[in-house]
Amino acid sequence: MTRAKQMLNVKNNRVKEVAAGVGFRSEFYFSRMFQRMVGVSPVLYMKRNRLKVAGASRWDSTTI
Repeated sequence: MTRAKQMLNVKNNRVKEVAAGVGFRSEFYFSRMFQRMVGVSPVLYMKRNRLKVAGASRWDSTTI
């Protein structure tokens, strides 16, 4: 799931593409397994991490 997490953090990746990229034939099965192992759905994981990245980039050294 480490690779799946990395792929979900890429802006243009969709759950279906990530599922296929880590060897799952079904995006639905991937989503169930991801949620069991990580504790949140892939979509929620993407949203949370993209918000963190967006928030961090607002305060980088070039804005101070």
